[in-house]
Amino acid sequence: RRNQIEIAIEDNGIGFPFSGAYQLEELELLRTGPSSIERRVRMLGGKLLLESRPQRGSAITVWIPA
Repeated sequence: RRNQIEIAIEDNGIGFPFSGAYQLEELELLRTGPSSIERRVRMLGGKLLLESRPQRGSAITVWIPA
């Protein structure tokens, strides 16, 4: 995508206590996930996707307008 910055972080740790892929709005409704990252993404007008695989790791992708 043009005019945006993409940040992708992935690990092979324990993941979050839930499984699946969730966008920023879904995480806020469920009141779960990394709230400090969610607040910053929202403040910058960005988008976030969190994928969690309990006991196998997680991935967070953030898109911020440039």
